[in-house]
Amino acid sequence: MRFDGSSDSLDLKNLAFSGGTYTVSFWTNPISNSGYLFDSYTAQRWVVDLGDYVPVTNALGMYDNGAWVALSNGLSPGQWMHVTLVLNSGAGTITGYVNGTVAGTAAYSSVIASHTNEPQSLGSAAVNYAWFSGLLDEFRFSTAARSADWILTEYRNQNSPATFYSVGIQQ
Repeated sequence: MRFDGSSDSLDLKNLAFSGGTYTVSFWTNPISNSGYLFDSYTAQRWVVDLGDYVPVTNALGMYDNGAWVALSNGLSPGQWMHVTLVLNSGAGTITGYVNGTVAGTAAYSSVIASHTNEPQSLGSAAVNYAWFSGLLDEFRFSTAARSADWILTEYRNQNSPATFYSVGIQQ
């Protein structure tokens, strides 16, 4: 999906989930490091941002009870990246991965128990600001905390499927 940075977004209003533990993953190729990649707008807001409000330049960040938490730095516009975020409300942590490698872990105090009909979107804030400029692909949302090994395997499989496995001769 291509987002123009000024008016494009994808409404995910009917995405319902509950449980407090989630994994979101996607490929992105940002034109600039700004804009919301994913926003779940409720009292316990879950936002994935690339630099607009995060206190570190060129950082992947999350919003937590009125404060921004930076999970990485040094993200480069103009190149494809596989981004995964694992929110574990029970453990009180959020972990960000870039290209299968841990980019950062932070304490996370918001407990996101459930979402039903709240606004949610890809490419902007759910209430139409913080527009993302760039590409998003292979967006996945799970109600499980994926392990580091699972995330690395997902990255390797999608990044280079031809080299991910090999087939030998039959024995």
